[in-house]
Amino acid sequence: MAAHLGIKPASARGTLSRWGIHPQERHIDDHGRAHSLYNPAEVRAAKTTRPGRGRRTDLHTHHSPQETTQPPHGPEGNTP
Repeated sequence: MAAHLGIKPASARGTLSRWGIHPQERHIDDHGRAHSLYNPAEVRAAKTTRPGRGRRTDLHTHHSPQETTQPPHGPEGNTP
């Protein structure tokens, strides 16, 4: 699953948790290690809707090129 997501195996659980995906099932292997199993369709859906690298998700407004504003001190930015 980590390879499918393009992340390190150690960070897969944290990434899925941030995306709001909860394990479908958990089990302990023969060596006493816990493993979480996730719904593959849910993981794929979350991956396709996540923002891409470098995308500014904190900017929620979109301005058209005609909506530019002038600097506070005139068009050249100099004080009067």
